[in-house]
Amino acid sequence: MARSTLVLSSCCFLVSFGLGAALGGPLGCGKDCGEWSAPEVLELGVDADLLAVAVDPAWDGEGTPPFYAVGAGGLIVASGDTIRSDQPVAVDLRDVGYHGEFVIAVGDAGTVVRASQDGSSDWEVVDVGVTQDLYAVVPNGQGELVLGEDVLLVHDGVADTWTPAPRPTGGWGSLRASLHDSYDGTRWVFGLAGVAWSTRDPLGTWERVDLDTDADLVAVTGGGSQFVVGSDGVILERLGGVWHNLGSDTSVDFVAAADPDALLTADGRLLGLSNFADGGLRRNATLDPGMTAVAVGYTGDSLQEDMTAIVVGAGGRTVHLEYKACEVRL
Repeated sequence: MARSTLVLSSCCFLVSFGLGAALGGPLGCGKDCGEWSAPEVLELGVDADLLAVAVDPAWDGEGTPPFYAVGAGGLIVASGDTIRSDQPVAVDLRDVGYHGEFVIAVGDAGTVVRASQDGSSDWEVVDVGVTQDLYAVVPNGQGELVLGEDVLLVHDGVADTWTPAPRPTGGWGSLRASLHDSYDGTRWVFGLAGVAWSTRDPLGTWERVDLDTDADLVAVTGGGSQFVVGSDGVILERLGGVWHNLGSDTSVDFVAAADPDALLTADGRLLGLSNFADGGLRRNATLDPGMTAVAVGYTGDSLQEDMTAIVVGAGGRTVHLEYKACEVRL
């Protein structure tokens, strides 16, 4: 379930009409909402570093959501009714996602593996014709984009072909993340040292875009929002067709993101973008340094949409958190 990019705190809304005194909390917010719960450790029975995680988008909101996590040495962990680990390849896998009928993972040396979403342990190693390290796999129409080290692959899910996008003069750079603007059809990709490219046709011409930053841009928030986060606490937002550097009240590197309220830092905090007038970051859940990736599942409706987060990291550490919304989303 996608979340709207326009978020108004119901507390602030009520305060503005003089009704906040009827509610608890510093701005009229109840204390049982608007914050992440304490993390609950999930025992997966692995000790390899986990580098990426994806929550099943079909999750119905009951219990801990099913998810896949991937990591060092080709490890794949499937968590659902049971927990199973596979190792179809020997190289590090760096991203995983639910795409069409498959779960797809990508990693070093041009590695792409996939299996049916029905929980199959029969992983197919796909020859995509490249040898560069691959860092991300993202939805793109009826297929996917795969981002890597000076490479961008376009997968046609109907024809099942993997085609390199035309390499621009000077190369792509080290690509890490991508988002799609559903309003104007623009596809964006981002990478280290502030690299950004845009197009409306992934197999056509890409335009290099200067975002006025040399930060490593490593993650986007998803859920229909248009935020990009990176090193040194950088947060960029595309609003009205223009990119803005929001800054933040932290200089710590962001390492992953799954939602505007699920930004993961290198020092082990799960932060959220503040929508209050004074700006900044909020909803601080303290985890462990060495956590590397976060994924979320949604329940509820557009007026009160709760979240469940799965966060993974070094040594196989995995935690589960709950977020109870107290917001009106318009």
